[in-house]
Amino acid sequence: MDNTIAQHISSLLSSATISESTRHLFNQRLSEGKYIRDENPESHFIVYFAAIDTRSRMLFMNHNKKANLWLFNGGHIDKNENPRATMQREMREEWGYVPCHIPSSPELLTITDVSNPYAPCRLHFDIWHFIDIPKDSFKPDTEKLITESTEFRWMAINEALKIVTDKSTVEAIHFIVSTFFI
Repeated sequence: MDNTIAQHISSLLSSATISESTRHLFNQRLSEGKYIRDENPESHFIVYFAAIDTRSRMLFMNHNKKANLWLFNGGHIDKNENPRATMQREMREEWGYVPCHIPSSPELLTITDVSNPYAPCRLHFDIWHFIDIPKDSFKPDTEKLITESTEFRWMAINEALKIVTDKSTVEAIHFIVSTFFI
C-alpha cells in the first residue's frame, strides 16, 4: 500500500505546480513512509478539491468546523486510496456527488503547517484539484455540507482573500487567478 501511494505522489511531483523547496519537502516526506493519517496523525497527505466558476470568476468556499477556517473542500487519504480516489470519495461525502468533469491529476502541491491545538495534525502535504463548474449548475447536498461546515458559499476572489487566513489556501487562490482567471 505505501509503495503505491508513494509512486503515485512521486509522479505528481513532475506534473503539478510546485516550488523547489516544496518539492524537496515532499520527497523527504515520501522517504519517511506512513503517508496516511491513521499511520501518522502528525504528518500526512491530504487532497483538496476546489469548485471554481471561470465564467463568473467565483470560488466555492466553506468555513470548516474543525479547522475554524475558510477553506476549499477536501480530506485525508484513507488506506488503499490514491489521491484521485480520495477526491472522488470526499466529493461524495461532502458534496453528495462527483461532477462529470473532474481533473485527471492535481495541479498544485503545497504544505500546510496546521496550528489547531485541538487537532493531532501538525503538517499536511496538500494535493490540489480544481474543478471548473458553472455555479448555476453546481448543486451540492446541503445536508452533507453542514456536517463539516458552518457556512459555505460562492465568493469573488477579493472577498475570499479578505477572509482566508490559511497560507496554502491563499496560495491556491493565487494559483487559480493566474491559471484559470486570466
